[in-house]
Amino acid sequence: MNLINKVTDFVKQPYSYSLEKKNIPQHSLIITAIITFILLLGIPEVSFYPLLELLGYSLITLSVCISFFLFLPGLFPRWFDEEEWTVGREIVSTLFLLFTIGSFNYFFNSVLSGASGGILVFIDIQLSTMLIAVLPVIFVIYIEQNRHLKKKLALAIRLNKELSGRKANPTEEIISLSSENQKERIDINLDKLLFIKSSSNYVEIFNSDNIRRPKLLRNTLKNIEEELKEYGSLIRCHRAYIINLNKIKNVKGNSQGYSLEIEETDQTIPVSRGYSKSFSESIRRYVN
Repeated sequence: MNLINKVTDFVKQPYSYSLEKKNIPQHSLIITAIITFILLLGIPEVSFYPLLELLGYSLITLSVCISFFLFLPGLFPRWFDEEEWTVGREIVSTLFLLFTIGSFNYFFNSVLSGASGGILVFIDIQLSTMLIAVLPVIFVIYIEQNRHLKKKLALAIRLNKELSGRKANPTEEIISLSSENQKERIDINLDKLLFIKSSSNYVEIFNSDNIRRPKLLRNTLKNIEEELKEYGSLIRCHRAYIINLNKIKNVKGNSQGYSLEIEETDQTIPVSRGYSKSFSESIRRYVN
């Protein structure tokens, strides 16, 4: 039972999302090279025709990989949600990719041989592929998960150290935020502002006076960010959040990125990978 719990905890752990378009060529070529190498080991005699067949398998594998990485995240956005990406999703997606590659290569083999091997042969090929691939896949994911975790934990420690250098500078400065149509305006004490959250067509403004009942303003977070660009302590850390650097209690790291613990609340705010670099740079500029 303890082993089952450990496995369950492992597959639920956050995992660094790697399906961005810029990574597609790299991932596709790596997978193609590995499968090509395995197939090459199975060739009894190196000659022109077996190598030509191998080239066909390799091109099919490369095409399937590129199509998988390019189109599936758009077709199934909820599954491929970067913020919800876990070890389990990475394993399932990788095994599904291998299954798809095996299927296309099976049909290619049927074309070459001029006859279908039948469903039993298809199942046998898929089972063999999965049995061969599952342990290496889990091993690589485990190593990568730990590598990303160590890296993010080290960066979180560094960010906490930099944040500890903040100078206490209480202010009574009032900032004004306007609605999208400019008909409504909310004034907030900068020193009491905790964070701002996007909520459909509105933004929720959380400060120390109304933690449980945030003020609502009809506007986009992008417009609010533009209004606040002159305030160095207020930065965008996520597509749905702007945070006050002075209200960060602690930065926690996981293999996916960072999360922020905010003073005066039990709220934890994620730092998405797209804002990770600018978030770190903003802290460095602000405390120096």
